[in-house]
Amino acid sequence: MSWSREDDFWVWFETNKEAISRAVEDEAIRYEIAKRIKAVHPGLMWEKGTLDDGTEDFVISADGVRDIFPAVHRLADAAPAIPGWQITRFRPIRKPTALTRDGFTLRADEVYVGMMASPEEGPYNIALLVPGLTKENYNKLGAVALVLLDGHFGEEAVVTRLGEIRLHAAPKEPNPHCVPLPRAREPLLGATD
Repeated sequence: MSWSREDDFWVWFETNKEAISRAVEDEAIRYEIAKRIKAVHPGLMWEKGTLDDGTEDFVISADGVRDIFPAVHRLADAAPAIPGWQITRFRPIRKPTALTRDGFTLRADEVYVGMMASPEEGPYNIALLVPGLTKENYNKLGAVALVLLDGHFGEEAVVTRLGEIRLHAAPKEPNPHCVPLPRAREPLLGATD
């Protein structure tokens, strides 16, 4: 068996797991994690959280890019058992009520989902109606909306079970044919997997 970039990452991770557990508060460790995970594959992203039982959760994400899924699986498959830690493939369903990123905050109940195709035509194509979305903030605010979508549907389901996702500025009055993001998963994809 040959040594891999994934093995390098996990040796570093195990050696630094106490510091990594403080990543939310420590910018220097966040930078180091990003550098190390990008050395495995430049498209990989990560998140760190703590589960209800106190277990540390390290999420390996493809940032919604299907072509990066194999890199997520390779890195997760290479992970050793680390006491007190869970390694999670893809952003799981967490149902966040709000998200702040890059200076933009969105509440999930302000984002609406509209269906653009029926299941007989293939995967659902959806529109996300995002309050405050403009041409100038499209990339950053749009990214916040997409991460919220991942949080309510699960990253893997967004990529594998939805089709095209279009971002539009939300109208002043909600469209009666659209559903607030927190209530959109079940009508589109069924109950939580």
